[in-house]
Amino acid sequence: MLFMHSDPVIFALVDCNNFYASCERLFNPKLNNQPVIILSSNDGCVIARSNEAKALGIQMSQPYFQIEQLCRKNKVHVLSSNFALYGDISHRVMTVLHSFCPDIEIYSIDEAFLRLDTIAFSDVKSYAIKIKNTLMKQVGIPVSIGIAHTKTLAKAASILAKKNHRFSKDSICDLQDNCVKNEALQALPVGDIWGVGKQSAWQLQMMKINTASDLCAADIHFLKKRFSVMMKRIVMELQGTSCLTLEEIHEKKNITCSRSFGKSITTFSDLSQAISHYAARACEKARAEKVKARSIIVYIRTGLFNKAKFYSQSELVQLLYPSNDAVHITQIAVKLLKKMYQPSFQYKKAGIILCDLMPARPVQSDLFFAHQEDNEKIMQILDRINHRFGSHHIFLASEGMRPNWIVKSTKKSPCYTTNWDELKRVIAN
Repeated sequence: MLFMHSDPVIFALVDCNNFYASCERLFNPKLNNQPVIILSSNDGCVIARSNEAKALGIQMSQPYFQIEQLCRKNKVHVLSSNFALYGDISHRVMTVLHSFCPDIEIYSIDEAFLRLDTIAFSDVKSYAIKIKNTLMKQVGIPVSIGIAHTKTLAKAASILAKKNHRFSKDSICDLQDNCVKNEALQALPVGDIWGVGKQSAWQLQMMKINTASDLCAADIHFLKKRFSVMMKRIVMELQGTSCLTLEEIHEKKNITCSRSFGKSITTFSDLSQAISHYAARACEKARAEKVKARSIIVYIRTGLFNKAKFYSQSELVQLLYPSNDAVHITQIAVKLLKKMYQPSFQYKKAGIILCDLMPARPVQSDLFFAHQEDNEKIMQILDRINHRFGSHHIFLASEGMRPNWIVKSTKKSPCYTTNWDELKRVIAN
Protein backbone atom coordinates (compact mmCIF):
# COMPACT_ATOMS: atom_id res chain seq x y z
CA MET A 1 0.00 0.00 0.00
CA LEU A 2 1.33 3.46 -0.95
CA PHE A 3 1.39 6.32 1.52
CA MET A 4 2.46 9.98 1.59
CA HIS A 5 5.28 11.08 3.90
CA SER A 6 4.43 14.35 5.59
CA ASP A 7 6.51 14.42 8.75
CA PRO A 8 9.44 14.26 9.20
CA VAL A 9 11.27 15.53 6.14
CA ILE A 10 13.21 12.93 4.15
CA PHE A 11 16.21 13.99 2.05
CA ALA A 12 18.24 11.81 -0.28
CA LEU A 13 21.59 12.80 -1.74
CA VAL A 14 22.40 11.02 -5.00
CA ASP A 15 26.15 11.13 -5.67
CA CYS A 16 27.73 9.71 -8.83
CA ASN A 17 30.68 7.45 -8.08
CA ASN A 18 34.02 8.68 -9.50
CA PHE A 19 31.96 10.62 -12.01
CA TYR A 20 34.57 11.69 -14.58
CA ALA A 21 36.15 8.24 -14.63
CA SER A 22 32.70 6.61 -14.89
CA CYS A 23 31.86 8.83 -17.90
CA GLU A 24 35.05 7.71 -19.64
CA ARG A 25 34.31 4.06 -18.88
CA LEU A 26 30.87 4.32 -20.47
CA PHE A 27 32.39 4.37 -23.96
CA ASN A 28 35.66 2.57 -23.24
CA PRO A 29 34.96 -0.65 -21.29
CA LYS A 30 38.71 -1.44 -21.31
CA LEU A 31 38.99 1.11 -18.49
CA ASN A 32 36.74 -0.93 -16.18
CA ASN A 33 38.55 -2.10 -13.03
CA GLN A 34 41.67 -0.26 -14.20
CA PRO A 35 43.37 2.75 -12.55
CA VAL A 36 42.19 5.93 -14.30
CA ILE A 37 43.04 9.59 -13.66
CA ILE A 38 41.68 12.73 -15.31
CA LEU A 39 43.91 15.78 -15.72
CA SER A 40 43.05 19.48 -15.54
CA SER A 41 43.45 22.07 -18.31
CA ASN A 42 46.82 21.75 -20.05
CA ASP A 43 47.18 18.29 -18.50
CA GLY A 44 48.58 19.87 -15.36
CA CYS A 45 47.05 18.34 -12.20
CA VAL A 46 44.87 15.40 -11.21
CA ILE A 47 41.20 16.41 -10.89
CA ALA A 48 39.57 12.95 -10.76
CA ARG A 49 40.60 9.40 -9.89
CA SER A 50 39.10 5.96 -10.03
CA ASN A 51 39.17 3.82 -6.87
CA GLU A 52 42.05 1.83 -8.34
CA ALA A 53 44.08 5.03 -8.82
CA LYS A 54 43.30 6.15 -5.26
CA ALA A 55 44.65 2.81 -4.01
CA LEU A 56 47.99 3.63 -5.64
CA GLY A 57 48.27 6.74 -3.48
CA ILE A 58 47.55 9.28 -6.23
CA GLN A 59 46.21 12.47 -4.64
CA MET A 60 43.73 15.07 -5.87
CA SER A 61 45.37 18.22 -7.32
CA GLN A 62 48.72 16.44 -7.53
CA PRO A 63 50.84 17.72 -10.47
CA TYR A 64 51.09 15.08 -13.18
CA PHE A 65 54.87 15.42 -13.58
CA GLN A 66 55.27 14.21 -9.98
CA ILE A 67 53.44 10.92 -10.64
CA GLU A 68 54.28 10.30 -14.30
CA GLN A 69 56.73 7.48 -13.47
CA LEU A 70 54.25 5.95 -11.01
CA CYS A 71 51.54 5.99 -13.69
CA ARG A 72 53.79 4.30 -16.24
CA LYS A 73 54.93 1.66 -13.77
CA ASN A 74 51.36 0.77 -12.74
CA LYS A 75 49.81 1.19 -16.21
CA VAL A 76 47.49 3.99 -15.10
CA HIS A 77 45.21 5.28 -17.85
CA VAL A 78 45.79 9.03 -18.06
CA LEU A 79 43.15 11.19 -19.78
CA SER A 80 42.68 14.90 -20.43
CA SER A 81 39.45 16.43 -19.13
CA ASN A 82 36.48 16.19 -21.50
CA PHE A 83 33.97 18.62 -20.00
CA ALA A 84 31.59 18.49 -22.97
CA LEU A 85 31.12 14.75 -22.35
CA TYR A 86 30.84 15.10 -18.56
CA GLY A 87 28.30 17.92 -18.84
CA ASP A 88 26.09 15.94 -21.21
CA ILE A 89 26.16 12.79 -19.06
CA SER A 90 25.37 14.93 -15.99
CA HIS A 91 22.32 16.35 -17.79
CA ARG A 92 21.12 12.79 -18.49
CA VAL A 93 21.56 11.81 -14.84
CA MET A 94 19.61 14.84 -13.61
CA THR A 95 16.83 14.21 -16.15
CA VAL A 96 16.33 10.69 -14.75
CA LEU A 97 16.31 12.05 -11.18
CA HIS A 98 13.66 14.62 -12.15
CA SER A 99 11.46 11.77 -13.36
CA PHE A 100 11.61 10.21 -9.87
CA CYS A 101 11.26 13.35 -7.79
CA PRO A 102 10.09 16.84 -8.82
CA ASP A 103 11.64 18.44 -5.71
CA ILE A 104 15.31 18.39 -6.63
CA GLU A 105 18.32 20.61 -5.96
CA ILE A 106 21.22 20.07 -8.36
CA TYR A 107 24.14 20.64 -6.02
CA SER A 108 27.02 19.98 -8.44
CA ILE A 109 27.77 18.27 -11.75
CA ASP A 110 27.56 14.86 -10.04
CA GLU A 111 25.34 15.42 -6.98
CA ALA A 112 21.69 16.24 -6.36
CA PHE A 113 19.44 16.45 -3.30
CA LEU A 114 15.94 14.93 -3.55
CA ARG A 115 13.11 15.60 -1.11
CA LEU A 116 11.33 12.27 -0.89
CA ASP A 117 8.67 13.02 1.72
CA THR A 118 6.63 14.93 -0.89
CA ILE A 119 6.04 11.86 -3.06
CA ALA A 120 4.27 8.52 -2.62
CA PHE A 121 6.15 5.22 -2.24
CA SER A 122 5.87 2.05 -0.18
CA ASP A 123 9.42 1.88 1.19
CA VAL A 124 12.18 4.53 1.00
CA LYS A 125 15.00 1.99 0.69
CA SER A 126 13.26 0.19 -2.18
CA TYR A 127 12.63 3.52 -3.90
CA ALA A 128 16.32 4.45 -3.57
CA ILE A 129 17.33 1.09 -5.05
CA LYS A 130 14.96 1.71 -7.96
CA ILE A 131 16.56 5.13 -8.59
CA LYS A 132 20.05 3.60 -8.48
CA ASN A 133 19.17 0.72 -10.83
CA THR A 134 17.37 3.00 -13.29
CA LEU A 135 20.38 5.34 -13.50
CA MET A 136 22.64 2.39 -14.22
CA LYS A 137 20.28 0.99 -16.86
CA GLN A 138 19.39 4.24 -18.65
CA VAL A 139 22.64 6.21 -18.27
CA GLY A 140 25.25 3.69 -17.13
CA ILE A 141 26.54 5.72 -14.18
CA PRO A 142 26.93 4.06 -10.73
CA VAL A 143 25.74 6.14 -7.77
CA SER A 144 25.72 6.12 -3.99
CA ILE A 145 22.65 7.39 -2.11
CA GLY A 146 22.45 8.80 1.39
CA ILE A 147 19.05 9.07 3.13
CA ALA A 148 18.29 11.09 6.27
CA HIS A 149 16.00 13.68 7.85
CA THR A 150 18.34 16.62 7.12
CA LYS A 151 20.55 17.65 4.21
CA THR A 152 23.74 17.53 6.30
CA LEU A 153 22.94 14.01 7.49
CA ALA A 154 22.05 12.95 3.93
CA LYS A 155 25.46 14.22 2.79
CA ALA A 156 27.12 12.30 5.62
CA ALA A 157 25.14 9.19 4.67
CA SER A 158 26.31 9.44 1.04
CA ILE A 159 29.94 9.57 2.23
CA LEU A 160 29.41 6.51 4.40
CA ALA A 161 27.67 4.74 1.51
CA LYS A 162 30.92 5.05 -0.44
CA LYS A 163 33.55 4.61 2.26
CA ASN A 164 32.06 2.53 5.05
CA HIS A 165 30.33 -0.71 4.07
CA ARG A 166 29.29 -1.28 7.67
CA PHE A 167 26.56 1.33 7.30
CA SER A 168 25.66 0.76 3.65
CA LYS A 169 24.06 -1.93 1.59
CA ASP A 170 23.89 -1.78 -2.21
CA SER A 171 25.72 1.62 -1.97
CA ILE A 172 22.78 3.06 0.00
CA CYS A 173 23.05 4.38 3.55
CA ASP A 174 19.89 5.18 5.53
CA LEU A 175 20.34 7.26 8.69
CA GLN A 176 16.67 7.74 9.57
CA ASP A 177 16.95 5.46 12.58
CA ASN A 178 18.44 7.30 15.58
CA CYS A 179 20.49 4.31 16.76
CA VAL A 180 22.06 3.82 13.33
CA LYS A 181 22.59 7.59 13.00
CA ASN A 182 24.37 7.89 16.36
CA GLU A 183 26.65 4.96 15.57
CA ALA A 184 27.43 6.36 12.11
CA LEU A 185 28.31 9.80 13.46
CA GLN A 186 30.93 8.18 15.71
CA ALA A 187 32.60 6.79 12.57
CA LEU A 188 32.50 10.06 10.60
CA PRO A 189 35.62 12.28 10.93
CA VAL A 190 34.82 15.92 11.64
CA GLY A 191 36.71 16.93 8.49
CA ASP A 192 34.24 14.94 6.34
CA ILE A 193 31.20 16.87 7.57
CA TRP A 194 29.52 18.96 4.88
CA GLY A 195 30.18 22.64 5.57
CA VAL A 196 33.22 22.13 7.83
CA GLY A 197 36.29 23.47 6.04
CA LYS A 198 39.92 22.42 6.57
CA GLN A 199 40.71 25.31 8.88
CA SER A 200 37.58 24.76 10.98
CA ALA A 201 38.28 21.01 11.13
CA TRP A 202 41.81 21.69 12.39
CA GLN A 203 40.51 24.05 15.08
CA LEU A 204 37.86 21.54 16.16
CA GLN A 205 40.46 18.78 16.42
CA MET A 206 42.58 21.04 18.63
CA MET A 207 39.50 21.20 20.89
CA LYS A 208 39.36 17.36 21.01
CA ILE A 209 36.36 17.30 18.66
CA ASN A 210 37.39 14.56 16.22
CA THR A 211 34.12 13.03 15.02
CA ALA A 212 30.63 14.15 14.07
CA SER A 213 29.44 12.58 17.33
CA ASP A 214 31.90 14.74 19.30
CA LEU A 215 30.59 17.82 17.48
CA CYS A 216 26.98 16.97 18.36
CA ALA A 217 27.93 16.68 22.04
CA ALA A 218 29.73 20.05 22.15
CA ASP A 219 28.19 23.25 23.54
CA ILE A 220 26.21 24.66 20.62
CA HIS A 221 26.27 28.25 21.94
CA PHE A 222 30.05 28.13 22.37
CA LEU A 223 30.44 26.80 18.81
CA LYS A 224 28.27 29.61 17.45
CA LYS A 225 30.38 32.21 19.26
CA ARG A 226 33.72 30.54 18.35
CA PHE A 227 32.87 29.92 14.68
CA SER A 228 29.60 31.22 13.22
CA VAL A 229 25.86 30.67 13.06
CA MET A 230 26.53 28.19 10.22
CA MET A 231 28.37 25.90 12.64
CA LYS A 232 25.33 26.00 14.93
CA ARG A 233 23.14 24.98 11.99
CA ILE A 234 25.50 22.13 11.11
CA VAL A 235 25.25 20.75 14.66
CA MET A 236 21.47 21.07 14.70
CA GLU A 237 21.28 19.27 11.34
CA LEU A 238 23.52 16.47 12.64
CA GLN A 239 21.23 16.17 15.68
CA GLY A 240 18.23 15.74 13.35
CA THR A 241 16.69 19.24 13.16
CA SER A 242 16.28 20.35 9.54
CA CYS A 243 17.64 23.90 9.10
CA LEU A 244 18.59 23.89 5.41
CA THR A 245 15.78 23.94 2.87
CA LEU A 246 15.88 22.55 -0.63
CA GLU A 247 17.09 25.21 -3.05
CA GLU A 248 15.65 24.45 -6.45
CA ILE A 249 17.62 27.26 -8.09
CA HIS A 250 21.10 28.41 -7.13
CA GLU A 251 21.43 32.14 -7.54
CA LYS A 252 24.76 32.61 -9.25
CA LYS A 253 26.61 35.80 -8.48
CA ASN A 254 29.26 35.42 -11.20
CA ILE A 255 30.11 33.47 -14.34
CA THR A 256 33.82 32.85 -14.88
CA CYS A 257 35.56 31.68 -18.01
CA SER A 258 39.33 31.29 -17.84
CA ARG A 259 42.05 28.86 -18.84
CA SER A 260 45.80 28.47 -18.63
CA PHE A 261 47.36 28.68 -22.08
CA GLY A 262 48.94 25.69 -23.80
CA LYS A 263 52.14 27.75 -23.99
CA SER A 264 53.21 31.17 -22.77
CA ILE A 265 52.17 34.03 -25.07
CA THR A 266 53.62 37.51 -25.34
CA THR A 267 51.73 39.39 -28.06
CA PHE A 268 48.66 41.54 -27.57
CA SER A 269 47.06 39.86 -30.59
CA ASP A 270 47.15 36.41 -28.96
CA LEU A 271 45.91 37.76 -25.63
CA SER A 272 43.10 39.63 -27.36
CA GLN A 273 41.99 36.46 -29.16
CA ALA A 274 41.96 34.52 -25.87
CA ILE A 275 39.98 37.20 -24.03
CA SER A 276 37.51 37.41 -26.95
CA HIS A 277 37.04 33.64 -26.85
CA TYR A 278 36.49 33.58 -23.08
CA ALA A 279 34.09 36.53 -23.25
CA ALA A 280 32.04 34.78 -25.96
CA ARG A 281 31.89 31.54 -23.93
CA ALA A 282 30.91 33.38 -20.74
CA CYS A 283 28.12 35.20 -22.58
CA GLU A 284 26.94 31.90 -24.04
CA LYS A 285 26.64 30.49 -20.51
CA ALA A 286 24.80 33.63 -19.37
CA ARG A 287 22.26 33.35 -22.20
CA ALA A 288 21.73 29.65 -21.43
CA GLU A 289 21.01 30.54 -17.79
CA LYS A 290 18.87 33.54 -18.83
CA VAL A 291 20.92 36.10 -16.90
CA LYS A 292 22.74 39.32 -17.76
CA ALA A 293 25.82 40.92 -16.23
CA ARG A 294 25.93 44.40 -14.75
CA SER A 295 29.74 44.48 -14.55
CA ILE A 296 32.73 42.53 -15.85
CA ILE A 297 36.27 41.78 -14.70
CA VAL A 298 39.15 40.94 -17.04
CA TYR A 299 42.43 39.61 -15.67
CA ILE A 300 45.79 38.39 -16.99
CA ARG A 301 48.85 36.91 -15.30
CA THR A 302 52.17 35.27 -16.00
CA GLY A 303 53.20 31.83 -14.73
CA LEU A 304 53.13 31.42 -10.96
CA PHE A 305 56.58 29.83 -10.88
CA ASN A 306 58.30 32.62 -12.81
CA LYS A 307 58.77 34.87 -9.78
CA ALA A 308 61.56 36.89 -11.42
CA LYS A 309 59.16 38.25 -14.02
CA PHE A 310 55.76 37.82 -12.42
CA TYR A 311 52.92 40.12 -13.45
CA SER A 312 49.25 39.99 -12.56
CA GLN A 313 46.60 42.60 -13.25
CA SER A 314 42.83 42.92 -13.39
CA GLU A 315 40.33 45.59 -14.38
CA LEU A 316 36.65 45.98 -13.50
CA VAL A 317 34.03 48.06 -15.32
CA GLN A 318 30.36 48.70 -14.59
CA LEU A 319 28.20 48.25 -17.68
CA LEU A 320 25.84 51.07 -18.63
CA TYR A 321 23.10 48.45 -19.03
CA PRO A 322 22.94 44.70 -18.18
CA SER A 323 24.13 42.54 -21.05
CA ASN A 324 24.89 39.01 -22.24
CA ASP A 325 25.71 40.14 -25.79
CA ALA A 326 29.03 38.58 -26.84
CA VAL A 327 29.80 41.39 -29.31
CA HIS A 328 29.21 44.17 -26.79
CA ILE A 329 31.03 42.53 -23.88
CA THR A 330 33.96 41.43 -26.04
CA GLN A 331 34.51 45.02 -27.20
CA ILE A 332 34.64 46.21 -23.59
CA ALA A 333 36.89 43.31 -22.52
CA VAL A 334 39.45 44.08 -25.23
CA LYS A 335 39.52 47.75 -24.16
CA LEU A 336 40.25 46.67 -20.58
CA LEU A 337 42.99 44.36 -21.85
CA LYS A 338 44.71 47.28 -23.62
CA LYS A 339 44.95 49.10 -20.29
CA MET A 340 46.62 46.12 -18.59
CA TYR A 341 48.87 44.69 -21.29
CA GLN A 342 52.64 44.96 -20.82
CA PRO A 343 54.70 43.68 -23.78
CA SER A 344 57.70 42.47 -21.78
CA PHE A 345 55.97 39.57 -20.02
CA GLN A 346 55.16 35.95 -20.89
CA TYR A 347 51.50 35.42 -20.09
CA LYS A 348 50.23 32.04 -18.93
CA LYS A 349 46.59 32.67 -18.00
CA ALA A 350 43.74 35.08 -18.72
CA GLY A 351 40.04 35.17 -17.98
CA ILE A 352 36.82 37.12 -17.72
CA ILE A 353 34.21 37.23 -14.97
CA LEU A 354 30.62 38.35 -15.56
CA CYS A 355 29.55 39.92 -12.26
CA ASP A 356 26.36 41.17 -10.55
CA LEU A 357 24.10 38.85 -12.52
CA MET A 358 20.39 39.58 -12.85
CA PRO A 359 17.51 37.87 -14.69
CA ALA A 360 17.45 38.60 -18.42
CA ARG A 361 14.32 40.76 -18.50
CA PRO A 362 13.47 44.23 -19.88
CA VAL A 363 15.00 47.09 -17.87
CA GLN A 364 14.17 50.76 -17.54
CA SER A 365 15.58 52.70 -20.52
CA ASP A 366 18.03 55.59 -20.23
CA LEU A 367 16.86 58.72 -22.02
CA PHE A 368 20.42 59.95 -22.58
CA PHE A 369 22.02 56.70 -23.81
CA ALA A 370 21.30 55.68 -27.39
CA HIS A 371 22.49 52.04 -27.64
CA GLN A 372 20.79 49.99 -24.94
CA GLU A 373 19.54 46.84 -26.62
CA ASP A 374 21.62 43.68 -27.00
CA ASN A 375 21.83 42.01 -30.38
CA GLU A 376 19.37 39.44 -29.04
CA LYS A 377 18.22 38.05 -32.40
CA ILE A 378 21.79 37.63 -33.62
CA MET A 379 22.78 35.92 -30.37
CA GLN A 380 19.75 33.60 -30.59
CA ILE A 381 20.69 32.59 -34.14
CA LEU A 382 24.32 32.04 -33.13
CA ASP A 383 23.26 29.83 -30.21
CA ARG A 384 20.87 27.79 -32.35
CA ILE A 385 23.48 27.12 -35.04
CA ASN A 386 26.16 26.14 -32.52
CA HIS A 387 23.69 23.93 -30.66
CA ARG A 388 22.72 22.16 -33.86
CA PHE A 389 26.08 21.84 -35.61
CA GLY A 390 28.49 21.83 -32.70
CA SER A 391 30.09 24.24 -30.26
CA HIS A 392 32.14 27.05 -31.83
CA HIS A 393 30.78 26.32 -35.32
CA ILE A 394 30.16 30.06 -35.67
CA PHE A 395 32.26 32.49 -33.64
CA LEU A 396 33.45 36.09 -33.48
CA ALA A 397 36.28 37.00 -35.84
CA SER A 398 38.15 38.53 -32.90
CA GLU A 399 38.56 35.02 -31.44
CA GLY A 400 41.00 34.19 -34.25
CA MET A 401 41.01 31.52 -36.94
CA ARG A 402 44.03 29.49 -35.77
CA PRO A 403 44.81 30.39 -32.16
CA ASN A 404 48.19 29.18 -30.92
CA TRP A 405 47.29 29.72 -27.25
CA ILE A 406 44.76 26.89 -27.21
CA VAL A 407 44.65 24.68 -24.10
CA LYS A 408 46.79 21.55 -24.33
CA SER A 409 44.74 18.34 -24.09
CA THR A 410 46.89 15.62 -25.61
CA LYS A 411 45.06 12.74 -23.93
CA LYS A 412 41.45 13.79 -24.46
CA SER A 413 38.85 11.17 -25.32
CA PRO A 414 36.31 11.80 -28.13
CA CYS A 415 33.13 13.81 -27.44
CA TYR A 416 30.98 10.72 -27.92
CA THR A 417 27.63 12.41 -27.24
CA THR A 418 28.12 16.04 -28.34
CA ASN A 419 30.00 15.85 -31.66
CA TRP A 420 28.65 14.07 -34.75
CA ASP A 421 32.18 13.48 -36.06
CA GLU A 422 33.21 11.67 -32.86
CA LEU A 423 30.28 9.28 -32.42
CA LYS A 424 31.20 5.75 -31.39
CA ARG A 425 31.27 3.50 -34.46
CA VAL A 426 30.11 -0.11 -34.38
CA ILE A 427 31.36 -2.32 -37.22
CA ALA A 428 29.40 -5.52 -37.86
CA ASN A 429 31.42 -8.63 -38.74
